Amino acid sequence: MNTNWTTANNRSFRSAIQLRIFPLHTAQAIESPEEPQLRDWSLRDIRALAIDIEVGVRRMAALSRWVVDADLQMVLATDPDEQVVLNLLSQVDPHAEAVHLILTGPHSAAHLELVRRNLPTSILLALVDDSDEAVRESARTTLERRGRLVTASRP
Repeated sequence: MNTNWTTANNRSFRSAIQLRIFPLHTAQAIESPEEPQLRDWSLRDIRALAIDIEVGVRRMAALSRWVVDADLQMVLATDPDEQVVLNLLSQVDPHAEAVHLILTGPHSAAHLELVRRNLPTSILLALVDDSDEAVRESARTTLERRGRLVTASRP
């Protein structure tokens, strides 16, 4: 059998033969969302994944190296799934616009994660009135440490 094909049609035929020779069970598993191998994907690809209907795909997009892009951060920061936002926060310190979108969003775990970071005092002052008690306490503690929040003293 001749294995030295030179035309494009013959190359595709050879690929079909190789698929028959190597059974599918020897192929590697598709990468899981927990440990994505996204280093070869372009920013355009990741932007498309960030708006995918499947939540697992969006979670995977939030773990990409491209999350340094401000526009992509704003898309991921408004995701209805909290884990997407947490994945974003696990990769980068988001831009100010993305921080604002996360803090005005519904995800209290993401709020708490942001409060634990070195946020500007103006943002922490707004978080003192957050609906989540852990977020309020963390913001108060940081502001007290900075000397920006004075607690009522007992007589």
